[in-house]
Amino acid sequence: MPESEAVPMSCSGVHVEYRLNGITVSTSGQNITAATYKATPHNRGHLLEQIETWNNQQPNCQGLDSEYVRAHTPAVAYVEASCSELRFFQVENMEVPLFTLTREQPRIPTSKHARKPPNPSIERTSPGKPGAASHVKR
Repeated sequence: MPESEAVPMSCSGVHVEYRLNGITVSTSGQNITAATYKATPHNRGHLLEQIETWNNQQPNCQGLDSEYVRAHTPAVAYVEASCSELRFFQVENMEVPLFTLTREQPRIPTSKHARKPPNPSIERTSPGKPGAASHVKR
């Protein structure tokens, strides 16, 4: 297996979304690309064929011109998905992934969801029972 090339830190925030309506949207650096696609089941994955592509003509995360990227993106790719990865292969070589996208779980800021400490002036008289009465300490 060939050695992987290092991905620039500027590419760590690349986002790719395949929607059920046949549209894919991706962001890479300043570049935003949308395309229509057709998915055909094949082996353990799908052949993805990009039909029409639009972009905002901004450079991608590597600083490459959007037209250069479009011209060098294969019109058909083979993909395999798992719970956490989406592996892209060239149709000519389905043994070694061209690249792999890894799902990142959303990060929940702890400050918004941190549990508040209990109010010390309220005491439950019947802990754990639904409808249990509470009273205020005096």
